[in-house]
Amino acid sequence: MQVPSIGALDAVTVTSANVWVASGNKAERFNGSAWTSLPARPAGVFIAGLAHTAAGLWAVGYKSFVCGEGGSCSSSYAALWNGSAWTTVPAGGGTGLSGVVAAGSAVLATGGTGVWQLSTTAATPQVIPTQNPPQLTAIGADPAGHPWAVGSAYVQGTTAPAIINAPGIGQGGILVTSGAANATVTWTGPATGTGTTGVDGKFATGGLPDGTYTVITGLSGCQPGVATATVTAGQVTPVTAKVVCPP
Repeated sequence: MQVPSIGALDAVTVTSANVWVASGNKAERFNGSAWTSLPARPAGVFIAGLAHTAAGLWAVGYKSFVCGEGGSCSSSYAALWNGSAWTTVPAGGGTGLSGVVAAGSAVLATGGTGVWQLSTTAATPQVIPTQNPPQLTAIGADPAGHPWAVGSAYVQGTTAPAIINAPGIGQGGILVTSGAANATVTWTGPATGTGTTGVDGKFATGGLPDGTYTVITGLSGCQPGVATATVTAGQVTPVTAKVVCPP
């Protein structure tokens, strides 16, 4: 197969009828017999990910621009091709997006430490684990539409692989204040789990289904703290469950 001479290819997505590829600010479609060029995106745009939905072809990446005194900066970029024209859409925060996927009825993009659900009107941040958040570089979805985002995390001086599966995206989170470092945090409800507070006495986690949770904090020799939290998708619920230690 002869590929259009548009440079090194950086993104691809496939359907039963078409293959789309992208390089820099250019994208091409192959229908099984011939290639068709889509209108190029503006100068400075770099396409890093493609995904196809019923609405059209989603392209994400970054747009570079001059900042400061002749310096170069970048911001996240997303656009939708509806078959006849491109529309630039909200892309969320950060300096760039590295991947996009159609996950069921949702379109999810990732970049930096964030995941966003994209639409033509908004980029909605998704709650992901905030304890040592990973740098995310790619995202995919299984046949059921459950997303998986992957990248790397810096753990105890070593770069380690990181993956966030379906329970970590599109749900809610809690931010627990215990008043003590190294306190144990336990939550029960639609999901259960445990964690440990940091030196600031706080603990945060995402990937919790909607519902009501009981949060208990504990520290040896201290009276535990207990609180109730209502978790809502897309939000982090603050919880105060302070342990009481002898003077």
